[in-house]
Formats: sequence, C-alpha cells, structure tokens
Amino acid sequence: MITEIPTAQEFHDAGLNQLHLAGETATNLLRGANEKYTGSELDEVCLEEYWEKSQVTLGNAFSLIQQAMELGIKGRIAAVSPFILIAQEHRQWPMEDSPFSEFRTVDAVDLIRVHNAIANPPLDDHFRAFFDDVRRKRNRLMHSVPKDIFEPGTLILNVLKAAEALYGEKPWSQHCLKL
Repeated sequence: MITEIPTAQEFHDAGLNQLHLAGETATNLLRGANEKYTGSELDEVCLEEYWEKSQVTLGNAFSLIQQAMELGIKGRIAAVSPFILIAQEHRQWPMEDSPFSEFRTVDAVDLIRVHNAIANPPLDDHFRAFFDDVRRKRNRLMHSVPKDIFEPGTLILNVLKAAEALYGEKPWSQHCLKL
C-alpha cells in the first residue's frame, strides 16, 4: 500500500514556504547592501564585490523558486488525485507498504502538460514560458558551471510572479514590494 500520501495543501504549503525563503534571502541581501554601502566610490567597489560574493546565495534562492513552482503545480494536480503524479510503471511499484516519497514522480518538464490535461483553469502560455525559463536556468545552475548573474531585484520579481500565478498571493506580494 502507498503510505504518507501528500495532500494538495501540503504541496501548496511547502512550495509557498520555499518562495518565502527565496524572497527573504534576496531582500535580506538587499538590506545588507543598503546598510553597508552608502554611495561613495569606495563603497561602489565594495558593493560590486558584495554582489559577486552573494551569487551562490542568490543562485540557491533562484533554485528555490523553481522548486516552489514544481510543488505548486504538483499541489494542483494532487487536488484531483496525487496518484496522477506517480510516473513509475505499475510493475515497478513495490509489493510492500511504501511511502509516496519513494515513488518517481512526473518530471518537471511534463508538469504543465499533466496539469493542463486534468486541472482547471489551465496554466497559460505566458506562465509556461516563465516556468520553462526558470527550469532551464536552474538546471544550468545545478548541472554545470553557469555564467548567469543573479540580480536580487529580478529574483524578487520572479518570486512575486510565481506567488501570484500559483498561490494567489497578492497580499504577500504587495507586502514584499514595500520591504
């Protein structure tokens, strides 16, 4: 029997928590830069070095955005049935009790296709392009040595876009813009 089956709400909450962490990471780095560097010529050099040293942290926050979007889409699919997320063939399923987390689930590249086949409203082409762009950049980050530069402002905009599209988090988005 499949045990520990996640609910749509659990996927939703986990994804939203990751978006919050990504947004908090970027805003904390921005606050740190604003507190440390006031605008002198020396401060500009230090600020450039600060952002260079922050790239790993910003890259990790960017990865959280992609993961949060995956979880949000999985939550919408799980609202119909979490079993749709299982990608393994039935003959590969274990004969004994196994937690849901041990099953291979739908690949990120296929999530929107699966979502749009079973859930309403479907995710539109604009979101699909955004999701694919974030997914590709995250894959480069995780599987290569990318030359991407992560800007905290762009990262925050991506958090806000994902939050509104998948989680309906307009009040949170507006709160973040005031920070």
